[in-house]
Amino acid sequence: MTSQIFICPNCQVKFKLRSTLVLNKSVKVACPKCKKILFLKPKTASHKGDSTHRMKNVSTEALNPKMYDSSIQNEIVEDFLRYYKTPEDAKNEPIAIIADEPRIFREYLQKWLESMGFRTHLANDGREALNLLHHMFPDVLLLNVYLPVIMGINICEKIKNHPLFKKITVVLIGALWRTDRFRREPGNLYGADGYIEEAISKKDLIEKLNVILPAGIRSKLYHESDAIKDSDIDYAKRLARIIFSDIEIYNVEKIKNARDKGLEISYLLKEDIEEGRNYYRSKVAPSVLSKYNFFEESLESFLKGK
Repeated sequence: MTSQIFICPNCQVKFKLRSTLVLNKSVKVACPKCKKILFLKPKTASHKGDSTHRMKNVSTEALNPKMYDSSIQNEIVEDFLRYYKTPEDAKNEPIAIIADEPRIFREYLQKWLESMGFRTHLANDGREALNLLHHMFPDVLLLNVYLPVIMGINICEKIKNHPLFKKITVVLIGALWRTDRFRREPGNLYGADGYIEEAISKKDLIEKLNVILPAGIRSKLYHESDAIKDSDIDYAKRLARIIFSDIEIYNVEKIKNARDKGLEISYLLKEDIEEGRNYYRSKVAPSVLSKYNFFEESLESFLKGK
């Protein structure tokens, strides 16, 4: 039996590896302290067949992104899922993990999610994302499809096939139409609940999450109605009045004849009203739309001739 002392490059702890075999290929091990996945890679020895000498020349390397081929990525994620235990600490607020490289866009995502009521945690690569999942069970996981170390699509595909993790709402970040970067055809979300482009706006992000998040999670979030600006409310009221004022100006005779004959104005002006409704929704803040019905109130007043 041979043995060798190694130093983990991540936490610097020393540990001893014993083996009865001569290493002739790379072997995956985990640091006993920080659990970092390491590879023991044999180097060419000056005395062939000398197992002791070979062990002394084994190098311990932390994998860099280029070394993580698809099969190794899958092994790491599967190992994580196999030994995962649900965190015991109770959550008082919704949790979001943003797994993306450090950049301005990630800062915006973090700020927007926190404004909705999420407690956010950041991961710079796929391995950090898995480490976070060891300590918490998020309500939403935003994954860059091309994360360093372990690709987001590999993490997504595995956890969405897991009986516990499939409950997490997963949103992929990236550009799937760039087929040269990914292994599958565009349109395959690898089991994710949603997909956002890297240039998404805050409004579109909120609308997307409101569609795909479970009702129980949405009820815990701020719908921005608690901090709606007075200017947004005033704008919505004014816009609704202007829309029906314009409808009336351009349909004076039609409206007068309909009222004189007792005809249904809402039916005669159906297209104008629907066009106005769509325009109103495209211009008013989602927080105002979710709480106030200024358009419908103005419509009711318009139909009554007030």
